[in-house]
Amino acid sequence: MHFSDSSVEPTRGTPGFDHLYKMRLIFNSILRNCQTKFKPTKNLSVYEGIIGFRGRLSFRQCMPAKPTKYGIKVWMAADSSDGYVLNFDVYLGKEVDACWLIYGLGYDVVTKLIRPYMNRNHHVFFDIFFTSTKLLEHLEANDTYTCGTVRCNCKDLLPCAKDKLRVEEKLVRQKGHEVFTKWRDKQDVSVMATNLSPLADDLEVNQGDREVQKPVVINSHNSSMGDVDRTNQLRECYSLSHSSYKWYRYTSWFLIDVSICNAFVLFNYHRLNQGMGKVRELKFRTGLARQLIGDIQLVCLPHNHQSAVRSRLVYLRRGMQGNILLIKLREGKGNVFSVRGWVQKLPKVAHRKCF
Repeated sequence: MHFSDSSVEPTRGTPGFDHLYKMRLIFNSILRNCQTKFKPTKNLSVYEGIIGFRGRLSFRQCMPAKPTKYGIKVWMAADSSDGYVLNFDVYLGKEVDACWLIYGLGYDVVTKLIRPYMNRNHHVFFDIFFTSTKLLEHLEANDTYTCGTVRCNCKDLLPCAKDKLRVEEKLVRQKGHEVFTKWRDKQDVSVMATNLSPLADDLEVNQGDREVQKPVVINSHNSSMGDVDRTNQLRECYSLSHSSYKWYRYTSWFLIDVSICNAFVLFNYHRLNQGMGKVRELKFRTGLARQLIGDIQLVCLPHNHQSAVRSRLVYLRRGMQGNILLIKLREGKGNVFSVRGWVQKLPKVAHRKCF
């Protein structure tokens, strides 16, 4: 499986060298479609994803604190309301001649992902890795408002940010249009924001058998960043990825998964606008697979019932032409076959059409 002509690929150290040369054409094509097929809502989220890969690769990352500890890191921007992926980029590691590290990696990542949506009054949410005062000032100057968790020892913060708080105690300070909020529940939570007023009333939330006054800025950040998990869940539940030694195959499966998940979000978005209910992801993927198969038919030949584990020939026909695919089947609670990860039970009658 190839996506570009490797015979003309520029070598390392020469002009035009690209780490993603093997994937660049399909990568840019899918990214362009993701950006143009959906108009985002007010709230956007920026976060990091991971493509699991343990092979040898110059820009492979090791993150011991993550569930997937080794792989290719991907920066992603998504719509907070439905999990639609709007923009993404692969992290290629520390560059020697990188001039964008003046304000840090988080500053560069957020500005690059959000650049197509600046000057539109969007609210952008991100976690502690990206937040800095320089980033908040830059985005506000471009009519983009932000909210993100922050470390209390971050520079440019007021000295009171390091103060100890009692349970349910809140600290709010403002500098220009930037509002710093620190609140203690089970532990301290600090947030920097430019999208909410410091005078906003707290929310009453239930925690066990008691009601707690929770700052609205922290509740807004948690709800918007919580929807990011939905994006990862849609991508991981029925992922196409399987074992390979080639890193670009893992990246291609990631791109296909993102495309399917975005199509699934758009499909339900259209159904809701038509007054219909949502469908489950498995049903959507099954219907998508049937549409891609089209008029191709799978016809099973007679087989030997005495073998517990046997092989069967399956003809894929389109008109008078056909190719033979050899697959393994097993007996037990029904005959099962697998074609590219799509599993379906077959009747125990020989010479029956599968679809």
